[in-house]
Amino acid sequence: MIKLVAAVLLACAFGLLEGDKSCDQLLMGQYLCNSSNAANDSDMTQECEPAADGTPDAFFTKSSCYPAEGVKCNGKIFDGRTLGFERFTPCKPKGKKSFQTALLLSIFLGMFGVDRFYLGYPALGLLKLGTFGFMMVGQLVDIILIASQVVKPADGTDYTDLYGARLIKILENVTYAVP
Repeated sequence: MIKLVAAVLLACAFGLLEGDKSCDQLLMGQYLCNSSNAANDSDMTQECEPAADGTPDAFFTKSSCYPAEGVKCNGKIFDGRTLGFERFTPCKPKGKKSFQTALLLSIFLGMFGVDRFYLGYPALGLLKLGTFGFMMVGQLVDIILIASQVVKPADGTDYTDLYGARLIKILENVTYAVP
């Protein structure tokens, strides 16, 4: 009796008694996705596309995923080499604005709002131009914000040249093969 209960529990844990499920509902370790440079936050790619639902600042790239050998999904059992589904991986598109240029403009011409015009914020640029950079206090604040990469280009992209620490996602449901 104990062996039967243990066998049923193990079968449930490994999904052997479940009905057929969709391949995109597989658990980590049951599939392998092609790794791309887009998944790595230190690299940027031009392959990033905006989210289909129009969410601002959300960019994705497609990754081909292959269910592991013996995994059953979408009504068939896979061999580990057959494409099962495509997964959208978050990525950072390559921008057209340089971090060095933005910082130098902020240091030397920030009182006239040139840095904000360069980054795509014309209203703040005009405000800084009309108030002499908020009496140069706004210039100092913008130097700190641009140097710490808090203020980025207005189009949602990142700088073409990145420096220093950035916030990155530590845990991601991605499975990589060990050669």
